Amino acid sequence: MNTHTISSSDTWMLNALEYLFQAADDNDFKLFISFDMSWKTFQPSDIPAFLQNYISHPSYYTVGGKPFVSTYSGGYLDNNNWNSGFRQPMINAGHTPFFVPDFDDWSGYPSNFFNTYTVADGAFSWEAAWPSPGTSVSNVSDSVDQTALNQAHAAGKVYMMRKSSNI
Repeated sequence: MNTHTISSSDTWMLNALEYLFQAADDNDFKLFISFDMSWKTFQPSDIPAFLQNYISHPSYYTVGGKPFVSTYSGGYLDNNNWNSGFRQPMINAGHTPFFVPDFDDWSGYPSNFFNTYTVADGAFSWEAAWPSPGTSVSNVSDSVDQTALNQAHAAGKVYMMRKSSNI
């Protein structure tokens, strides 16, 4: 689930997440949170405390017992910011995250992604699912995906494919 706010004043979003996780708990369904960093309304250091409210749900999706966390955007922040603000606080709280961000807003993406972002357990590229702005319906190249996938495999990491549909 994508969220662009984690503010305690956004009661609609907080209520919706609680309802969704409860429904998932009741129906043996798995969910994870993808933080929409394109809005720039919060920092990586804000995420650990927010996640603590959801990762204890039986429905929170995990990989090898690690809570799965993703982003949309966030590559404008460096590896150290993500490590010291997000990953290390999560580890210190006893929850090593399985972090698969969409940092295709980083200027070098996807080249040398895993050398630059050692904090990542994998990569995700949402924008590669869409044709260029202003174009009509068209096939989308898989070149970004293929490069990211090859680099993920070479680094022993994962690549999460996205599905986009305009139905």
